[in-house]
Amino acid sequence: MILFGLGSRLYRLPNLLPIFYCFSFSRPLSSYLNLKESSEAARIQNLDILNCNYRSVFSEIYACNLKVNSLGKCQKVEEARRLFDKMPHRDVVSYGTMITVYLKNGDLLKAEKLLEEMPERTVVVESAMIDGYARAGRIHDARRIFDGMRNRNVVSWTCLISGYLRIGQIDEARNLFDQMPVKNINSWTTMLLGYARNGLIHEARNVFDRMPEKNVISKKIG
Repeated sequence: MILFGLGSRLYRLPNLLPIFYCFSFSRPLSSYLNLKESSEAARIQNLDILNCNYRSVFSEIYACNLKVNSLGKCQKVEEARRLFDKMPHRDVVSYGTMITVYLKNGDLLKAEKLLEEMPERTVVVESAMIDGYARAGRIHDARRIFDGMRNRNVVSWTCLISGYLRIGQIDEARNLFDQMPVKNINSWTTMLLGYARNGLIHEARNVFDRMPEKNVISKKIG
């Protein structure tokens, strides 16, 4: 393990295995990314991340990705990109983090361009792009990404379904929903809300009755 300092505190950066690292941040560190105005997030941003001494490449990449994400959450997109460009090493999470920064800050064009430069796409990044395209009303591009995916997960399916519902293509959304190999509470709620927002109350009720589990939103509608 390696320690780095934020003010008077020390935090551990694990030498993570590549496969595990591609899918999760540790809770103590990732929690700071959710606090845009916290003093700890500010300290992460002020840390000279490239000049720290790291025991491994993985620890270095982890720290840089953490800062890129933190900068993006505070709308410091250009600063995040400068750090990304200066990183001595990058992995799929690095690309995914920067793409997500662009998407969350409304720059679909730059996210699209960086996706094309990505050495290897992941289901997480492709799902984020599907959502980004769908929110921008570019449902054909969202479908193109979806159809070209080697692997899909419940998020991929749900993002595309949500996109079709957003533009009123209810039948296409329902066809996809029925084809989903696995559904979760978010999938069911997305379909339920889509029907309700398009005035199809009977269909919404039918989805509610079929839901294997209910959440607060679905109970309010149902």
